[in-house]
Amino acid sequence: MDSIRVLTDRPDSLLEDVEPIVPVVICLAINLVVRATRFAIWIRWSKTLQTHL
Repeated sequence: MDSIRVLTDRPDSLLEDVEPIVPVVICLAINLVVRATRFAIWIRWSKTLQTHL
C-alpha cells in the first residue's frame, strides 16, 4: 500500500519504476538490429549466389 501512496504523491517515482525495464528494452533493440543486419546480409549473399549460379 505504501507504493501506491508514493505513486500518488510523486510522479517521479513512475520513472523509478520504469528504469529497470530500460536495459531489457536496449537488449531487445540490439537483438533486433543484429537480426536485421544478418537478414540483410543473408539476402545479399543469396542474391549474389543466384546471379553467379
